[in-house]
Amino acid sequence: MKPAKPNPDEPSSAQDLLEAGRAHYQSGRLEDAVKALSGAAQEAALHRDPSVRMQALLALGRTERDLGSLEPALSHLEEAHTLADHLQDSDAVIAVHNLKGTVLATLGEPVRALTSLERGLALAAESGNDDQQINLLINCGNIYREIGDFPKAYEASSRAYRLLEQKSSLDRRLITVLINLGQLHLEQGDRDRAQQEFARALNSARETSDPTAEIVALNNLANLERHTDPVAAQEQFHTALAKARQLGLRQFVIDNLDGLGQVYLSLGQVSKALLAHQEALKIAEELGDRTGQVDALLNLGRDFLALGEHYNALSHAHHALKLAEQSGLKRSIYEAHRVLTYTYDATGNPDKALSHHRPFSQAVPSVFHAEN
Repeated sequence: MKPAKPNPDEPSSAQDLLEAGRAHYQSGRLEDAVKALSGAAQEAALHRDPSVRMQALLALGRTERDLGSLEPALSHLEEAHTLADHLQDSDAVIAVHNLKGTVLATLGEPVRALTSLERGLALAAESGNDDQQINLLINCGNIYREIGDFPKAYEASSRAYRLLEQKSSLDRRLITVLINLGQLHLEQGDRDRAQQEFARALNSARETSDPTAEIVALNNLANLERHTDPVAAQEQFHTALAKARQLGLRQFVIDNLDGLGQVYLSLGQVSKALLAHQEALKIAEELGDRTGQVDALLNLGRDFLALGEHYNALSHAHHALKLAEQSGLKRSIYEAHRVLTYTYDATGNPDKALSHHRPFSQAVPSVFHAEN
């Protein structure tokens, strides 16, 4: 039997596979990107090309992260870090620190994440690499906001914005910074400025045909409008959710299921809320997404409280509190104590309610001190 002729339309060399994987990633075809990049890494190892293997592993770590495959992403990035050190490639070392930080943050390890990001930021500042400083500042800002350190979050996001303003052309990262600044304005109670930043981000995402950024901007606009225009918010969550499902972005699926469920709850459609939040929890558990698990558990606690199922509400809220404390998620700890306070109060247990009201009330100044 004659050997099959190679398909001239399919890349075969490590470099060709690497470029194909990058192209798939940019087009949002993440599963195709994983196949091409895995092939690139294997071919590079076979031909003893550590530079191409390192680049493939970096790109593979980023793609697996976006798909929610967090442990494989971290494994790829650890190997890329070893290769980058061996090759004395400082830019690649900085890139690894950045990507590892984002993966660790999603795994619910903000301290380790910030350690990685801040090491990368110091190296980027030392080398004068503005592009990498922007990436690292954006990700530091996200984590600072998540753990409730709003002054540091605002400082990091503002520094990133100033660096982006110096660029002559539109940079997609500006969309991310606009969203981050909008979230910080919202934390400080300035809904109008938050809405302006989110709208600017959505327009920029559509101008640049960036589906991922469009999903994030829609999600933030929907969350902003949940209390004032739940019908509009529901439509935005549905649109973002459909786009996230289409692209296979499971972590964005979690975000929009959470928000959609909250809208259902506000409209009195508790059964729909429960289904949305149960699906969000299932996906978060599959991905090992600690933050996603905490958010879904808190939402389920609120859903069961609305249904009068106090045992289930307490069980989910206590589980959320435990995970939030393990991960240092201050805002989620605050929310868990609040749900527990209301639930114990509803069960007619004032002593237990008071025991959670104390840490809940004491958390307010530390978590929301940027409002002062």
